[in-house]
Amino acid sequence: MRKIYVTLLMIGLIGHSLNMFAQQTRLSSLYKENRFLINPANAGYNEGLVGYVNYRNQWTNVVGSPTTGLVSLHTPLGKNTNVGANIVYDKTNFVSTVNAKLAYAHDIKLATDHQLTLGIGLGINNTSLNFDDAVVEDPSDVILQNGNVNSTTFDMDAGIRYSWKGLLEIGIAAPHVIESIGEIRSKETNFTYDLSRHFNAYVGYDFWIKKDWLIAPSGMVRWLPYNTNLSYDATVKFGWKEIVWTSFTWRAETGPVAAIGFKIADKFIFGYAYDFTLNGIDGNPGAPWSNEIMLGFNLDGFKKKFKKLEDDMERMQKDNELLYNQMDSLQGVLNSKMDSLGNEVDGVKSDVSELKIKEDEDIKRLQSEIDKLNKEIEDVNSRMIDTNKLKGMLQQITPYRTEDGSVGMKKEALESGYYVVIESFRKLENAWKAVDIWKKKGRDAIIVYNEERKWFYVYSTKFDSLKPALKEMKKTRKQDVPDAWVHKYRIDAKDLEKE
Repeated sequence: MRKIYVTLLMIGLIGHSLNMFAQQTRLSSLYKENRFLINPANAGYNEGLVGYVNYRNQWTNVVGSPTTGLVSLHTPLGKNTNVGANIVYDKTNFVSTVNAKLAYAHDIKLATDHQLTLGIGLGINNTSLNFDDAVVEDPSDVILQNGNVNSTTFDMDAGIRYSWKGLLEIGIAAPHVIESIGEIRSKETNFTYDLSRHFNAYVGYDFWIKKDWLIAPSGMVRWLPYNTNLSYDATVKFGWKEIVWTSFTWRAETGPVAAIGFKIADKFIFGYAYDFTLNGIDGNPGAPWSNEIMLGFNLDGFKKKFKKLEDDMERMQKDNELLYNQMDSLQGVLNSKMDSLGNEVDGVKSDVSELKIKEDEDIKRLQSEIDKLNKEIEDVNSRMIDTNKLKGMLQQITPYRTEDGSVGMKKEALESGYYVVIESFRKLENAWKAVDIWKKKGRDAIIVYNEERKWFYVYSTKFDSLKPALKEMKKTRKQDVPDAWVHKYRIDAKDLEKE
């Protein structure tokens, strides 16, 4: 009996440490949703704090079948620094393993939209044998006296990741890169096992159709240096606005995998995968199936906020450049027109008076267009505000008359909101008179001072959303001020303190 038991035990250990590398390196059918599981270089790739809990029951209706629990957390820690942690618990019959690692990843910007990330994971691997869970014919077998024995050894993973525009990702990882060796000592005998070095390669690309629909093909290959057999997955994921998705995977060893998932409140994530094991445990049809459940959360981090601010500034800069180009084009038209008119004046002396009138009209019209473009450029520049200088730049002014008859002003912070801008003045007294005029018309108005530009603006009613502000702007343009516009002021002193 002891001989049979020891033989089964050795088969379990060998399968656990060498051939069944999916168990040794964590088997998950939802790794595409949390690629930090397969590569430490993927720590922080979501640009926010991300956490997942996975539970997998492999070969559901087989006694002693593998079960896996996964807990992972990762986030950016700085501009180019990312950290994370993984805890994996595997149990197969009476063999159980706990693998815990801390990961560090460093981003290297190769060029615009091209990024390389290097990652490393350091931790421990504990393998235990619980003889109390063994089912034997002879309960008095002396080997059962070993009870629960275990061994802990150091473990290390390494990986590299390349990404382009957040759409293309190519990654290569080497779990158990140093091939640690563990030894389990028992009363009857000693066992040694090694954490064999593995390699996996992943490639995926996200195709967005009209910014709402996602088609994301991907593939992963896993192999052992000591085993010429390759394991590969091919996956196609379909999604809508990152809210709901489904995916289909073909796994070479077992067959198809179907998965679904959705996001709640743009923060919480649920996923489920079902493995159709066509080949069976021993290659026979009618094999058992596998289930996996995933719960997670994704919180926006400061990297994402910085990127949004940078995108806004870049968009405003492009608008500014476009307006300058239009102005240069109009200036060229003006110069060309003036040259043409000059030639006509020289050639037709009798029509000098008529040409002069036409020339003046053209110059006035073109100059008016240039002035309008300058005004638009000025408006764009007024909105391109350095967020480090924003606090206190725009202030609400309450004017008052001093004892000597001059105009003084009381300053206070401008509240966040949507304002209809109706007039602008260099002098406070003129802005004060304009506010009185607007109030006589039954319209609310305040004075806002831009301390950097030294302009006083008359703002109409403040709104908390854009739609009513646009409605008020259209009304103002139609009745009073044709060039009224909406100023969205959403970063105030309190917002900066939160940053």
